[in-house]
Amino acid sequence: MKKGTYHHSPATIEKIRQALKGRLVSEEHRKNNSLAHQGHIPSSATREKLRRAKQGENHPNFGKPRSPVTKEKISQTKKKQTKLELGHRPGCLCCSCKSERDGGPNLGKHLDKLVRDKMSISRKLLWQDPDYIQKQMKSHECKPNRPELQLHSILNVVSPDNWIYVGDGRDKRFILSGKVPDFVHSSKKLIIELFGDYWHSEEVQGIPKEQHVRERTEHFTKHGYQTLIVWEHELKELPVLKSRILAFFLSIS
Repeated sequence: MKKGTYHHSPATIEKIRQALKGRLVSEEHRKNNSLAHQGHIPSSATREKLRRAKQGENHPNFGKPRSPVTKEKISQTKKKQTKLELGHRPGCLCCSCKSERDGGPNLGKHLDKLVRDKMSISRKLLWQDPDYIQKQMKSHECKPNRPELQLHSILNVVSPDNWIYVGDGRDKRFILSGKVPDFVHSSKKLIIELFGDYWHSEEVQGIPKEQHVRERTEHFTKHGYQTLIVWEHELKELPVLKSRILAFFLSIS
């Protein structure tokens, strides 16, 4: 048998995996393993296999929120990394790289508070323009994330084919004074918003959850819409969530 042609059977691979599971590896072993792989570039097929092996629910950290301590460690590590280590490549078109490469007018300058406030007001005004919002969302290739896809499937069970996802901003009719709802009803002025537990938390928004929910519902009320806010953690309690959605729909009907 030629060298390198033997492959373990799936059963043997599983036995090896179980035998090595939870095994502590010494620092010396890690170093030797790293040196052995140094300079080796895996094929595109191998990279694709590795990517799929840790995709979605297969990833060891899937569904595990990072602690504040872990987030701080990651933040500090990234601050010490070079742009190349962070994934930026020669010719990168991000604002930071373009500014460094082209020598932007504000490169190395510290803008005073008055200028920063003017820039902030200017950006806020831009985000009131539906055309600008649509252009930005299109350039970022906005599409429904996993929780939104899950909620959409639930909506189709509760009220089949009545709810439309508009969170990608493609339909300018539903860009309402700078805000883009997630789902609208096809025939009634109803909106369902999905709030991520982290991105819509008090820590990120800077205001209490109750106030954040109230401000969002009042915003859409000005445009004649009734709004139901669904929190990400509610997706784990399907019977309760389905009852909430049905009650919301019937109360307006």
